[in-house]
Amino acid sequence: MNFCIHCGMKLESNQRFCIHCGQERETTIEQNTTPVYTHTTPRSNTPPPQQRTRKPMTKQKKIVIWTIAIILCGLFAAHQFLENYYDPMKSFQALDEAIITNNYENFIDSLTFEENAIIDEESYFKYIKEMEWEHIKEQATPILKTSLKTSQSISSYQGNELFILEQKDVLFGLYSKISWRAVPTELHVATNLDDTEITINDFNTVIQANNLTKIESIYPGSYEISGNSTSQFGEFALEIPIEIETDILEVSLEFPAVFYTINTNLPESTLLINNKHSGITLDHSQQLGPFPESSAVTLQAESTNANGERITSNVVSLDDYPNGGEILLLFENSDLDVASETEEVEEEEQDEQEEEQEQEAETVEEADKEVDHTLAGDQVLRFRERYEQALNEVNFSLIEPFLQPNSQIYKDLKQYIADLKGSSFHFDFESNEVLAIKVVNEDTIEVTTRETFTFTNHLNQEIYYDREKVYTVLYTRDKYLLVDVKYVETNRSSD
Repeated sequence: MNFCIHCGMKLESNQRFCIHCGQERETTIEQNTTPVYTHTTPRSNTPPPQQRTRKPMTKQKKIVIWTIAIILCGLFAAHQFLENYYDPMKSFQALDEAIITNNYENFIDSLTFEENAIIDEESYFKYIKEMEWEHIKEQATPILKTSLKTSQSISSYQGNELFILEQKDVLFGLYSKISWRAVPTELHVATNLDDTEITINDFNTVIQANNLTKIESIYPGSYEISGNSTSQFGEFALEIPIEIETDILEVSLEFPAVFYTINTNLPESTLLINNKHSGITLDHSQQLGPFPESSAVTLQAESTNANGERITSNVVSLDDYPNGGEILLLFENSDLDVASETEEVEEEEQDEQEEEQEQEAETVEEADKEVDHTLAGDQVLRFRERYEQALNEVNFSLIEPFLQPNSQIYKDLKQYIADLKGSSFHFDFESNEVLAIKVVNEDTIEVTTRETFTFTNHLNQEIYYDREKVYTVLYTRDKYLLVDVKYVETNRSSD
């Protein structure tokens, strides 16, 4: 017999649907021939509720489900990757691996640097590897194992800031990235020449003498610093190696230079350097420089005689004076003679000069009787005391009362003291002695002195001077005023 597979009731062979449950006849099973006695409940005339057939999923629905599953798996994998990628220890491990494999390029690429700071990448890497890395590891490991709330500093073995660890949010704050920012130090340079051009790698700037100047921020490492300066006395060049660590470094570029004392028998003559006008007017004796060591420079003095003709002194090559010293630029006596048209004019002029000299001598004798001009020497000594103070304090007003306004010495000393501003130096006047007092006329006296002093420059170098000078003093209205000074002899020595 056939039975419904849904409700188990007997089906006739010609029935397509079960009259008991309403389900379509699909398969049939043979009832066991052994009689089975079952208790049957009287059937109601109401047919049983029909069950809905479960339809299989469509292909499109399956594709959607699989797509969502794949996306979720991909997102989870991406999350795991990004979480691992932005692990704070990753940046540190990359630096450590670069150190171990001696790969400075990877090391540099893993850091951020100050934009305008000077850096030599290879020597910076070498410095960090050899001098700082073990000390860095001791500090970085515990910092990176905790969540950074603020920036954290890594210090050098000298105790200076070397790196700053900064946490930056990425991907809308879902992850955090640790960056290593390298901290530079400072370089300060001093030099003994104005307008010195300083060059380090591709960086260059110009600094002035006697001032410690901050050049630029610079990272630790090995560098070559070069200086170049040009003046009317020649060209200077110097290059020295420097080692930068994390401390602020001060470097002195001291150009080798020499000075010369120029003496001439024709004051107001013009100095020629390499046969070109220098714009320098010579006194009896004055110091010139600095000149480069072993410089192929020639010096000569030039002037005109009474007839307006050009006259020149001897030519001196500085190669003959490699250590500086005194140089004589002397004119021939014949060039210094006043040209005259006739012998008679010469004799007349000579007679007139002799007569004037006699009159001046008589005037001086009368003036000597009226005025004791030894006070002129005392005035010069008082001036020297104030002059030492004026130099060290860079204060011209301290000596202004001793000088004739608008005189040559007034102009020269005012300019000289003004030029000292901003310089580092010290004058120590050791002795001032009046050697002679000569009365030129009733209101003019010449006081000859010997002065010794020590000058200390910005490099703490001491230079000793021993000079003989002649001061021209004007006597007017019962007071003495200095109007001029001439250098007779200068002896100079240094430690």
